[in-house]
Amino acid sequence: VRSNPTSGLGRRAKAAPRERTPSEDEISEFYWHGPDKPGVAVSTAVRDIIRLAILTGQRRQECAGARVDEFDGLDGDAPTWTLPGDQIVKGRRTKGRTKNGRTQVVRLSRQAAELVRSAIDAHSDGEYLFPTNLSTVAVGKTPRTPHIHEHSVSTAIRRMRTTLGHEDIRLHDLRRGIANWMKDQGIGREVRDLILNHKDGSVDDRHYSNSATMERQVRTAMQAWGDHVERLVRKVPSQASARRAHTDTILAQLDANS
Repeated sequence: VRSNPTSGLGRRAKAAPRERTPSEDEISEFYWHGPDKPGVAVSTAVRDIIRLAILTGQRRQECAGARVDEFDGLDGDAPTWTLPGDQIVKGRRTKGRTKNGRTQVVRLSRQAAELVRSAIDAHSDGEYLFPTNLSTVAVGKTPRTPHIHEHSVSTAIRRMRTTLGHEDIRLHDLRRGIANWMKDQGIGREVRDLILNHKDGSVDDRHYSNSATMERQVRTAMQAWGDHVERLVRKVPSQASARRAHTDTILAQLDANS
């Protein structure tokens, strides 16, 4: 046909907002569940991407594409992770690493800083925190990105939720869980927006207070969340701990028999 007869027609219905919020048990299981758990094909690097997303509340593509030089002060009292926003170079906009184009400074909790330090030692190629595993790329093919692709993270989440028996949960739902937990703790919307890098549409934010960082309040909230996750995860025994307990039981039985 010469023209599209449906051109200009709107949606038949508005998309229903997603409301799936993970429980505390689901958060702890997804944080702990990984390659140490038999029957799940999840690499240690992808597991650490999921853990970083849970601890920081950042999106999957932001965590998967993290660069080593974005992190600062990991051994100090105020560690940060700076995600660059869009930049104007010679009149052209260069896409940054955030969805809304604004630079995001993530105030890392103690738990998040420890995770990043261990990930640098375990996975980093000096540039990316989670570089592509070239051994998994077909011969003659070029990897989609120099780092682990965000779709690989989504695939891992699907495998994990199937093994764990959880219905329809995504990594973005874990991000929603952070926001809801902080709201229940009485943490204000301005702090939550800064943590999740959401734009405030108010006149005050657009014209007057959009450069405020609320560093102390944000860091306190992030540390409270990190402590909360740590408490949840401690309730789930690790596979290594289970093996050690089993070995100790066998040794005790041998001693008793002898």
